[in-house]
Order: sequence, then C-alpha cells, then structure tokens
Amino acid sequence: MGGSEMRPWNITKFLTVAIIVLLILPPAGARGVEKPVPHDEFFYQYFSQTLKKFAYSLRYAYYEGNDYGLTLAENTSSELLQIMMEGRIYQEKGVKAKVFEVLPPFYNFSVELVSLDKLLLSFQENNQSPALAMGVIDTITRMEVYLGEIKSIELYNETEILRFDTREIEKYLNEIRTAAEKALNQTQNLSEILNLTLYVTNKNPIVNQSVTFFGTAPLNESVEIIIGDKNGLERGIVVPVSRYFFALSYRFTNPGKYFVKAVQGNLSTEWLEIDVRKIPTYFLITSPTSAIINTALTLKAVLVDYYSNPLPEREITVNGTPFITDSNGTIALDLKSSREASFRITLEFRGDEFHEGTSKVVTVEFTRIPTTITITGPGTVEAGKTFEIRGSISPAINSTVEIYVNDQPYAIVNSTNGLFSLSMAHETAETLKIYAVFNGTELYLPSKSNVLLVSVVPPEDNLLRYLAVILIVAGIVTYSQRDRLLRGRTRQGEPEGTEALPGISLETPAKPEIPEDVGKAYSLVRELLLRRRGIPKNLTPREVLEKLRGWEGYESLKTLTSIHEKAVYKKENLTEAELQAFKKAAEAVITALGEAG
Repeated sequence: MGGSEMRPWNITKFLTVAIIVLLILPPAGARGVEKPVPHDEFFYQYFSQTLKKFAYSLRYAYYEGNDYGLTLAENTSSELLQIMMEGRIYQEKGVKAKVFEVLPPFYNFSVELVSLDKLLLSFQENNQSPALAMGVIDTITRMEVYLGEIKSIELYNETEILRFDTREIEKYLNEIRTAAEKALNQTQNLSEILNLTLYVTNKNPIVNQSVTFFGTAPLNESVEIIIGDKNGLERGIVVPVSRYFFALSYRFTNPGKYFVKAVQGNLSTEWLEIDVRKIPTYFLITSPTSAIINTALTLKAVLVDYYSNPLPEREITVNGTPFITDSNGTIALDLKSSREASFRITLEFRGDEFHEGTSKVVTVEFTRIPTTITITGPGTVEAGKTFEIRGSISPAINSTVEIYVNDQPYAIVNSTNGLFSLSMAHETAETLKIYAVFNGTELYLPSKSNVLLVSVVPPEDNLLRYLAVILIVAGIVTYSQRDRLLRGRTRQGEPEGTEALPGISLETPAKPEIPEDVGKAYSLVRELLLRRRGIPKNLTPREVLEKLRGWEGYESLKTLTSIHEKAVYKKENLTEAELQAFKKAAEAVITALGEAG
C-alpha cells in the first residue's frame, strides 16, 4: 500500500484566519466584566464541520471505493496539524485557549483515518484479504478510543452545554468493522489459506514519522521483519503473530531508500521499497507585519519543522542576505519607514541533512493612523434661521475639516483637540445632505463622517407643524382626563362597559446603548451588521472588513476591529484614549448603519 505525497505548506487564506480565531477564542472583555462568559460556539461549529469531513471520507473510501475519501482525510489532517503547529508557538508564549484541549483527539483521529482509508481501498482491491481485514479492525479499535475522547468534550454557549455528535461516524465504523469481521469468519481455516504477506501504511513517510508494517502468516509463530538500506546494511526485528496476524510500528531516523520484507521459516515476502523523505519545514511569523509610519517594527520569524520543533543555528537568507537563527529558531529584523509603504521580504532556508528547504514571502506595511469623524445636528430647521453642526474627529487632533452640503464643498473648519463646529443657514425649503471630510495628513489617514439629513421647511409650514403638535398634546390631555373619569366611575360600582383609550407615545426609538465591555460592544455591532447589512456572524472580524471595504462606515469599523483585537485577542489593557476611540468608532458605525440616533 502506497502513501500519497504530503500537501505543501501554502495554507489558504481561510485556514490562516481560522487558526488565529481558534487560537484566541473564547474572548473576554477588556473591562467591566469580572468573570468572562464562555462562548464556544465558534469551536463547536468548526469542529462539527471537521466531523462531517471525517464522515464523508469514510463514506467515499468504503461505500464508493473512491480515493477522494483519502484525499479529504489527508487534507483535513494537514489542516489540523497546521493549527497544532501554530498553537505550539502561542502555548510557549503562555496563551491559554480552549482549542489546545479540543484539538488533540481530532488530530489523532485524523491520522488514523488516513491509514484506515488506505486499508479500505486495498481491502476492496485485494478481494477482502484477511490480512487487510485484520488491519482494518485493529485501526478502528484505536480510532474508537479517540472518538470516545471527542464525545466527552464539553463546550459552552453561555450556560448551554454543547457536545459533538459522532453518531454518523460511529455508524460507518461499525459497518466497516462488521464487514471486516465477516471476511475473517468466512475463512474456515486461516492456516490453510493465508500466505505470508506484508503491507505498510505509508511507503513515503518522512524522517521520524510512524508507519505500521502488518500482514498475515500461515503459522502462529513469530516472523522477522528485515529492513535494509541502500548500502546493503540490514537489521531484523522479531514480531509476534496472533490469530495469524502481525503488526509492527516503526520510525525511520534517516532519509533515503529502504527495502523491507517478512520472513517466517523458509517463507519470505517480496521486498517492499520505502522512500523516506526529509522533514518538511516552514516559517512562522510571530510578530505584527504592519505598523504606523515613523514607529519601529520588529519582524520576527521562527523556522520550525513538521513536528513543531524550532530549528536553531540554521542559516537562512532575508532578501538574499544571510542570517543565523537563534537558540529558539528565531530571527528578528528591526524595520522603520517615514512614509506609507508596502514591501515584500523573502525568507529562505535551503535545508540540511534531515530537513527540506522552505521559503516564505512576507508583506510588510507601514500605514498612517486611521481616523473617524462623527457629526450631529438638528433634523428639521426653519428656512433662513441659523443652525449649528457639531463634530468630532478621533484621534483628537488639530487639523482642518471640510464640510460638504449636497455633495458640494461648503466650508472649511478647524478642528481643535478633535472638536469642530459650523453655524449655517439655508434659505430654500429642501432636504440637505451634510457630511464632513478629513483629507488626511502625512501621519493620519483621510476619513468621511456619517451623513446628516436636515429638513429645511418654510416658516408657514413650521407654524402649521407647531399647531399640529399643540392639537395632539391637547388631545392627549383630553384622553387622559376621560380615562381618569372612567376609572373613577368603575371604582364607584358603575358598569365596566367602557375602557380608557390607549396612551399615545411620543418617544422615538433610542440609539442602541453601547456596553462598557469591549467584547459585548463588538458583539452588538456584529448583530447590527447582520440586521442592516446581512453580514453573517460566522465571518471573522477581518473577513467582515474585507466585505465592507468602500462602505461609508468602513474606516470606523476598521478602528473598532483593531482596538477589539488588541483587547480581546492580544489581551492587552486599553488606555482611556483607546477606550474613548473605541466608543466613538462604535457610535459612528451604528450611525452609518442607520440606527436611530
């Protein structure tokens, strides 16, 4: 049985985002929360999808005899391994996350699933060989242990307990086990039918990766596994036989070609050729890749292998310049830029005796500081009368802001400590579309405010409107008096045939209250984005930003996301200025979404 080549390490954008989200969740608020409430639904959804992939893999491999099942198993196992390798770095930094508890049984199950799919394909190709049937049963037994660990995991959605549904996988494993046992039971006398056979779970392993040699023997006596290298050196390993079946787990410690056979008495199998490959490597970026202009950025990269081991004292090149990794397999580059810039850095490792080479291109960005603007003003004004537009820009800077009316430049005002205002009047009756624009500086990014709609009405219309309000108020007073009289009459024993007219509410919908807790405030914004813009909750914060690029509230949402990530993901304490900026950004996003203000 041959193995397929390991997938390359160029992980997709989705997987990269998933890794970050899974490693950091569940979030805890930056302030205002004494004990974080568990929110494990993201874990639950992700790993539930992983279980569906496991089930599909079994169905394709066994019921349809399709090698797509094996491909799906290998891809899923590689994805889980990538998360494990990313997690090793975060664990070493002291990050504690639920994913480190959930992941191990899923990964271990995926490794056994790859072996089982290979066995199933060969089992069908070799007329349900008894040796392969025994291999199938032995592999399923190990898989059931990991499946039991998965079933025992408890996740939480606040107070609700979430448990994984493994019934479909259990059903497939039971049916496959039954078929394998049936193949064995149909063989009345194994010693008369079985030949000496030898199989391996992977013909192309990497150095130190476990493989299993297994097969059948006509006698319940030990067999000897002979392993020889390309230089002719051989070693023999004695393996016991039980029910005419034997198995040996083995790791090759050096790359190269090997030849393996089984011997029992005068019987011998053909040589199996095993091609052991070098250990794959990759670069893991452990630092931010963007910074504000004129600030220092230390780019850190760790060279690690397939087993998540850092590789110290290895020579790598950075855009062709040689560097040596430190004792932790890390290199650090100090970068700075006085202007907005984006450039590529190429990291390359050429490999060594035991490790494959690898390369990675990192894009580093230096950007200006993002800004947000919010303006407020009256909803209705009388033609010819002066009214005031007030605004604020965050961060609180001294600069100039341009006011637009009906998409035309109207005035330029000065912002002092982030605050500005403009008095204006309009002579004709119409609806004015007013917004403010900050054109940016060398240090700050441009931004555009929310749109304020001001209805300008003629004086006589305004008078009529006031009279209407007076009539309404008078009507309310009348209804209230009548209601009190009716209630008084009822209390005095008169028939209850008349009910008071319902009160009339003059309240307008309130602007959503923004929670003090950063995590809860961000959840509120996500709820509004779902209602107003149809943005699904299962998207990551960065995916939401990408979908809303170009939207009028984008820059505010970008600021909101950046501060949220710092507080929730990096678990850093926010300054008072950052908390104020977060609240203003949240207000600006809610205003842009059209919530009542």
